[in-house]
Amino acid sequence: MTTLVPLDGKWVGVNTKTDTLIFGSTQYPGFQVLNRGNEMRGGYLLPKLGSGLYFIFKLSTGEISLSGSTKSNLAVYNAYFNQIGNKIIVGNFYGLDSLGIPMTFKKLK
Repeated sequence: MTTLVPLDGKWVGVNTKTDTLIFGSTQYPGFQVLNRGNEMRGGYLLPKLGSGLYFIFKLSTGEISLSGSTKSNLAVYNAYFNQIGNKIIVGNFYGLDSLGIPMTFKKLK
């Protein structure tokens, strides 16, 4: 039997090591924060595309429904979601070329 850990806290992508999800932020209640690292665009060091706040509409075993917090990204995304112990598997709701491909995140202590 696998024991689930609380979602609140920081989770890091096991493959990328740069993508992080933050649940339960006191600064942004009701939102999930996604940090993807930085990249050079137009001569400026900027957050990678997809980084930012996502409002969580629904979270259940099997699915997460969320939307971006920017005016240009208000669409609701339904993505696969499952937690197995200290890991979560979530459909890539923010990737431009890999939309929907599940990614695994591990909880940081």
